[in-house]
Amino acid sequence: MTVKDARDIETVEERSLSLDDKELSLRMRILLCTLMMSTTLGPNFSTSSTSPLKATLKRELGVNNSQYGVIASAGDLVNTVLPIIGGILIDWYGPKWGSIVSSIFIVIGCVIDGVAATTDSYHALVGGKIIFGFGHTCLQTAQSKLYYGYFSKRGMALVFALDIAFGRIVNVVGKVSAVPISEGTGSYAWTFWVAAIIAAFTFVINLVYVLIENRLPASGLVATGRTTALQKGCKGALFSARSLIRIPSWFWMLCLSQLFQSSAVQAFNSISADLIKEQHGTTEALAGYTSSVTQIIPIFLTPFLGQFFDSYGRRTVFITGTAALWILVIALLRITEVHPLVPMVFSSVALSFNAIPFIASIPLLCPDHLLIGTAFGVWKAFNNCGGVIMDIIVGRVQDITPGQTYHNVVYLIIGIKALDVVWGLIYAWADKRYLMNVLAMSERARETKIDEMGQETWAASPTWGVRKPASWSGILVLSGMIIAAWCIFFVFYLV
Repeated sequence: MTVKDARDIETVEERSLSLDDKELSLRMRILLCTLMMSTTLGPNFSTSSTSPLKATLKRELGVNNSQYGVIASAGDLVNTVLPIIGGILIDWYGPKWGSIVSSIFIVIGCVIDGVAATTDSYHALVGGKIIFGFGHTCLQTAQSKLYYGYFSKRGMALVFALDIAFGRIVNVVGKVSAVPISEGTGSYAWTFWVAAIIAAFTFVINLVYVLIENRLPASGLVATGRTTALQKGCKGALFSARSLIRIPSWFWMLCLSQLFQSSAVQAFNSISADLIKEQHGTTEALAGYTSSVTQIIPIFLTPFLGQFFDSYGRRTVFITGTAALWILVIALLRITEVHPLVPMVFSSVALSFNAIPFIASIPLLCPDHLLIGTAFGVWKAFNNCGGVIMDIIVGRVQDITPGQTYHNVVYLIIGIKALDVVWGLIYAWADKRYLMNVLAMSERARETKIDEMGQETWAASPTWGVRKPASWSGILVLSGMIIAAWCIFFVFYLV
């Protein structure tokens, strides 16, 4: 298929399609989304159970903080590029095959990690994390495609919030159980083997999802570029980087303004157990328990926040407030002698509000269902680039700090979050001036606005238009981030 054929496919009417308009019961949509949500059980456990073992890994593998940063960021390395390619393919072929292929890579990566930990091989562990990374982020993109396809008109933010909350549950289990598994079995390798077993189980869940989807009528499947092309009589497959250019410019502006914001929080969560141990002299196990508190409140609070966004909107308000709360958390934990449980509880509240305002806003800034997978892929690529760079830089900053403390690391993260306070205010102004208040609207208000304007007028609004300077700026910055992430990674990996 040529690019011209692809353009012919994407009429305004087709862009407005969603499965809420098709013949699929709510019960079946909930079942499919629940199964897809469960497929991240293995990868989330694997990711969350690594950070409490930082001191153990440094001791057993003989690595420094920078090299541990390589381990922590290895899974993100391939996902500096892969989410973009995966997003385009998932938009074209749908979430089913994307999820299966992703799950296979996850299982293989977890098994290699288990072997690496058993043999105390640093390089093999990094290799396993890289293979694991091939699947993890693309699986999340497949989930996002499915959620938006089934709940684009009602309950979208709630579904994304429930997905985040489920991830938090698994993160708590991973963080709390990592050290006890290591100590109880006499080998830290068993923590990685348990992750591999869980990953294999979730692969079976993925197969169940595929079997159920295969029995659905065509009208009950998520709309994809391929099915739309077949309906138009076009043949062949589409894989074109031009999909990036067709993403609305305001989405690119969001990505550019959020450089390193998510990775700063990720870095803090990664070092929180070690930071508590250093600051308050607790045991490794107790520090792991205390840091896991950050995952508890989001389990309950994030779904309510998702429902709040669906019912009342006001997404930008939470961006500024959450950034300010992160600054308070880090200051309390590092600068004061307050019991670590207090800042960890505040951190749990901040974590509840951290991701969902952006995840719930992406489909509003990129409402074309044929591009939503690509948009989420770009968003994850930016976050993963920042994650690779930030994890290694945090380790390097700690290494060059006298006494290898977290003193300078803390101020680095505070500075990044201070910038986000300002960005939240700018988003609110831009939303009111340029975006028809779409970020501040509830679902009902947005549907009313669409009815008043008409679906075609709404879809053709300049708000969702493409401005080449903004789009190319985003693509160039992302390209630079990818190059920087790979260079920094291998510089410290080969040390």
